[in-house]
Amino acid sequence: MAPLLELEHVIDALQGFKRPLREGREAIGNLVVVGIRSRSKAEVTVEAHCVRTTKINENPVEIVVHIDLQTSRVEEKIKSISCSCPAGSSKEHCCKHGMATLLYLERNDEGKLEKLTCTDVTQKWGAIQESTRTVLTKFEPIPLKDFCHISSQQPPYKRPVREVTKELESEFRSMFLADQPESEAAVFESCVRHSVSRDHDEEEVSIPLITTIVSHALTNTSFILLRAAELGKELYMKCTLAEKNYYDTHVKITDQDAMNICVETVEQSESDEWEKKRFGKITGSICYSYFTYYKNKTPNWLNKITTTFKSSSADEKVTTKAMEDGLLYEGDARDCYEKKLNNKNMKVAHPGFFNHPITPWLGFSADGVTCENGLLVRLWENKTPKCGNQHGAESIYKHVNYMSKDGKLKEKHPYYGQCQLGMLLLALPICDFTLYSIKHDQVYIDSVTFNEKFCLELSERLTHVYFEQILPWLASCV
Repeated sequence: MAPLLELEHVIDALQGFKRPLREGREAIGNLVVVGIRSRSKAEVTVEAHCVRTTKINENPVEIVVHIDLQTSRVEEKIKSISCSCPAGSSKEHCCKHGMATLLYLERNDEGKLEKLTCTDVTQKWGAIQESTRTVLTKFEPIPLKDFCHISSQQPPYKRPVREVTKELESEFRSMFLADQPESEAAVFESCVRHSVSRDHDEEEVSIPLITTIVSHALTNTSFILLRAAELGKELYMKCTLAEKNYYDTHVKITDQDAMNICVETVEQSESDEWEKKRFGKITGSICYSYFTYYKNKTPNWLNKITTTFKSSSADEKVTTKAMEDGLLYEGDARDCYEKKLNNKNMKVAHPGFFNHPITPWLGFSADGVTCENGLLVRLWENKTPKCGNQHGAESIYKHVNYMSKDGKLKEKHPYYGQCQLGMLLLALPICDFTLYSIKHDQVYIDSVTFNEKFCLELSERLTHVYFEQILPWLASCV
């Protein structure tokens, strides 16, 4: 005789779930009785008993399966399934005991099944209990001392302690560092950390994490930047020889140059190198100003550019109270932001100045890049407004002119252009724009998403501005 069920009937009973199949296969060995309770031309009823995997000394669970013998439709073959376990069984949800029974019926011919009646089941209960005891033998605990490969154990306090010599200590140290090369101890030992000073705390930034940020930007270049690069090539061909020489000597960079610049300028405003690398480039802080000025019908480009790049020295650098507070409290704002993320796997890395090699006239210095388990997640830009001395995070956005009434960064503002340029260059989809409240040590977060349409126009205008206005001025100054 053939089995009552075929494999396709078992698969249909799974209803797309894998767990009942995996656990049902393991539970087949716990079946103690599988028999036919009743049979007619139209239907057969199968009853089974299975030892529980928990509370194994209690009575086995009872499973009842009704099988249609006349239908040829796979989904109608199993009419119903029930189980006395807490999970229960049905056609919509088959438990592991029910699945074990179905697998048994699929693997064994009908002739091997016992013929059961209500009286037989009652009379066979003693036999069922005996079978259960046989099954339970595999759950009986065996002392460790009875295993042939386990030697007798001495209590820890009686075991001899080997002396830890300097050589042994050094051997173990080297072994642990080699096994965990990304650990704090290994990073410190290999001297691949770069010290970054903060007014409120001395902190170290991992150079490998900065290289990850640069590598991500270089390998995930937006098509918008590629279009800007093509436009740049066209405009370069129209430049004078002096302009081309300046561009080739002072602007053009390689991927490795981009990596080195980002690492060497990690201290940003406290680094002379940071000022030098930014000079003559359109950066996040000035991009929106040039973006809007490009449409000026009566522009004075000489005055505009001279005012922007008149000097990179600290003596002539213009600063505001908000800028000073931003630098002073940036570390506190970052700590507060990380705390509000409430995710121990998320950290904010602090890179230096980034130039993309295909559009080296554009640059960006991020306040931070949020990383989760080594993967880059979003850009972080922070502002520390003066009103933060009086207002907390829940209301601080209401007292600055660049935030809307619903707490969103306004698109027609330099900070919006700054966030968009940063996301474009670093290939990040979101920028967490935060406002830091000095008084309450809190941050308000507005998640700004990447605006493709805006960045297309931004990159195109800035490329025209650079090659048609800024580059000629730079070449004339040499």
